[in-house]
Amino acid sequence: MFLLVFLRYQLVLLQTKYINNFAVDVIAGSKVFRCKYSRVRNRGDNLSYYLEVNCASNTVGKELKISADYFTSLCELDVNGTLANPYKASCVTDISPEECITPLNCSADGFCECESPATQFYNRDNNTCDAKNTYKENCTTLVGDSTCFNNMVCVSDICDCEFPVMQYNDPYDKSCKAISTYNENCSTLVGDSTCYNNMVCVSGICDCEIPAMQYHDSDGKSCKAMKTYNETCSTHIGDSTCYNNMVCVSDICACKIPAMEYHDIYDKSCKAISTYKENCSTLIGDSTCYNNMVCVSDICDCEIPAMQYHDPYDKSCKAKSSYNENCSTPVGDASCYNNMVCVSGICDCEIPAMQYHYPYDKSCKASTYSWYTVVI
Repeated sequence: MFLLVFLRYQLVLLQTKYINNFAVDVIAGSKVFRCKYSRVRNRGDNLSYYLEVNCASNTVGKELKISADYFTSLCELDVNGTLANPYKASCVTDISPEECITPLNCSADGFCECESPATQFYNRDNNTCDAKNTYKENCTTLVGDSTCFNNMVCVSDICDCEFPVMQYNDPYDKSCKAISTYNENCSTLVGDSTCYNNMVCVSGICDCEIPAMQYHDSDGKSCKAMKTYNETCSTHIGDSTCYNNMVCVSDICACKIPAMEYHDIYDKSCKAISTYKENCSTLIGDSTCYNNMVCVSDICDCEIPAMQYHDPYDKSCKAKSSYNENCSTPVGDASCYNNMVCVSGICDCEIPAMQYHYPYDKSCKASTYSWYTVVI
């Protein structure tokens, strides 16, 4: 195969010593083949020389390296035996004709490219423009990442995202995008893979799958099960690691005001403790009532009503006082046994002149004797 190579030299370089220091090599993989050439006189313009280069016919599509003093250029042998520019080379060179090797085209920015660079890659082995591969499709590691769409990379001959744990594949534009975290925008069309770990994409926002039962762990960018009463929680993350209105105190889920609240195991929340004669939960028990009160028939009461009274000031039940014992004037007669009354802080019979204290049932009874007036 004969190739006609047209070199453009400045007039000052047209001395014989420069023309003689000229070589044409065909690069085929790891092998280099030296081509034979002979010099032909110029056209008479004293600006250019022709060289007839004789290379083997199987060099079509291979790189051609032309070297001379002060001059080196890479080009390729085209299918028709002419000299052409290789992939990614400038379309304007010091070698004529100024063309790209088939099947490449000269792009708008002046480089030899496939007709559709966004969807094709140049396969040098076959000298063809092949369709780029998308996510999880086979690619060519030897050619590199250009065999995959957009910002995907070719790993072990498979197109994948560069950082799979931090990126997802968007099939609509065939690219890899950063995975979103809690409360960030995600793609409902693509799905949950646009969110980190076990989060889901709901209405275009990354969230936990069951928000009422899970919290977001910002350190691990995942959703974890909320903790309930007396279970270990994360003070670092906060109260959201506990169910409902519980708080995380010293890494333990508890009620915010333990002295005034109890834990309802059925809805995993903290509720206000009930006081005397208020509704309580028999299922949960006495903890739903203040202090030493008990929950009887869903009502808070003293454990032994006949022997105790309710003190509204500390919301507890206290033992009733007996005859001549101290009682609570603010609470009243209820702080004394039976029908006794609290007078000046002492339990007594209501009408001392007509009643006596019967110690066996701790009550006041009417006197059985009568007063007579003696006339002398």
